[in-house]
Amino acid sequence: MILNDSTARRSLRLLHAINLLHQRGYQNLAIFPYMSASGFYWRLQLLPIQALYISIEGELACCSLGERLEAYHSSGATGNQYFGWEDCKNHTAEQLADAIENRFPELMAFCKANNARYIGWFNTMLTFARVGALPLAFREYSKPPTNGMLSTLDDIVIPLPDLPVAFTINGKDYIQRAYTTLEWQVINWHEAYQSIIDSIVAGNNMVLPKMPLKTAEIEEFGAYWEGAVYWLHQHLHVTTFAEYLAFLESPKRHKSGSLFMQAFNNQGQLQYLTAFFAKRQLITKKLRSNKEGLYWTQWLQTFELHAKASDLRKIPNPYFGGDNALHLGLGLPNTKTRPSYLICS
Repeated sequence: MILNDSTARRSLRLLHAINLLHQRGYQNLAIFPYMSASGFYWRLQLLPIQALYISIEGELACCSLGERLEAYHSSGATGNQYFGWEDCKNHTAEQLADAIENRFPELMAFCKANNARYIGWFNTMLTFARVGALPLAFREYSKPPTNGMLSTLDDIVIPLPDLPVAFTINGKDYIQRAYTTLEWQVINWHEAYQSIIDSIVAGNNMVLPKMPLKTAEIEEFGAYWEGAVYWLHQHLHVTTFAEYLAFLESPKRHKSGSLFMQAFNNQGQLQYLTAFFAKRQLITKKLRSNKEGLYWTQWLQTFELHAKASDLRKIPNPYFGGDNALHLGLGLPNTKTRPSYLICS
């Protein structure tokens, strides 16, 4: 579908406005462009980069982070009724950037970040858009190309941005990425992942947590591991060290067990939580026999020897850094039922 010249030009103006917003520091502001079902109108959704991913079929796709973080534009008949605003039809790209910044304050605040990788893709995409090839995540009755994404010019394929790729667990599609503090529903980091995990287990959220790496905030690491403790206790009903070990033997037997393992062991990081639990058992002498105590003492010695050569050791984790440096277990809903593997005294 080829848009008329005026509509294409006015749509390009919107992309230039978004480019200006990137230059102002809103580099997590992303686009999800597509054609209307009729094939006549180019549409664009503004949303945070965290909502974008590559589908199983290899197409640009998105999930919702909430209506307050979404804005919708349709080119319509004229192409310049941006986001339905009547007063911006003759705006320059800079004036349009001002309007977006002022009228979508929650979205803009959420997207304030550095993201050189996405900005690089956006600038590449603009080189295609300037010759009339506006990007398309999908178009009715069109198959996605094998090496990129569709455009409004049939013979031009635009490269895909670098995004998480969907995968399937138990017949359902998921992606995995680190959650930011802006997505926490509570101030207390001990409870930050609880609503996230509840929504995943309920089947309402396709975004599995990923261990944060690009952050210096220890609360983000603590929140991630606190989420693991909460998932074990609240949804897998693991309350003893023996139950934890039984779960590790066959996680797929447990409802949401495979999801938990993908979220908290995709890089082998769960061994740090296992080591933390084991050490708690040795400190409190809660293991069932001397033989078991000897086994876990030797296991921890071997673990520490191998962990010293791992890059994961340098990242805040439950085991290294003192006695429960991340203070795990403080966010559980009922402290009276705090699992025995967390009891230190």
